[in-house]
Amino acid sequence: MDPKRKPLILGAILFLVAVSTVYGYYGKSNSPIYVQAAEAALTSKISYSFGESRCQSVNHPGDLWEIICSPINGNPILKFSVFPAKQSPYDVPTSFYLVADNQAARECAHDGLLDLLMIDTSSAARQDAINLGKRSAPSGKI
Repeated sequence: MDPKRKPLILGAILFLVAVSTVYGYYGKSNSPIYVQAAEAALTSKISYSFGESRCQSVNHPGDLWEIICSPINGNPILKFSVFPAKQSPYDVPTSFYLVADNQAARECAHDGLLDLLMIDTSSAARQDAINLGKRSAPSGKI
């Protein structure tokens, strides 16, 4: 191989690996758009109100989505269930409907900017949203 072409080929390979890695991390998500929007909104609002935080979505069996937020400053972990807005028992200004799943999430749901997300803190809200989703799902019959 020509010694002048070796750095060029090596550079091209490294560039392709970097582009593939960035696309795999940012461009390809298995979660629905409403989950991505909820994750971004929670990360932003929790970080602004309580300090730097990281939120991640988790898919559970039955296509149920949960978002777990971990504040960097040692505050308790916040857990939320996320549903499409159409499964909300009330009008929400977003494409998603959030339910606080643990006590820490219920306690801060109306603090700071999180209040704008209209997070449901009732104990039966998660099951109600699941039931509503089952009733509104297509039956598959024609």
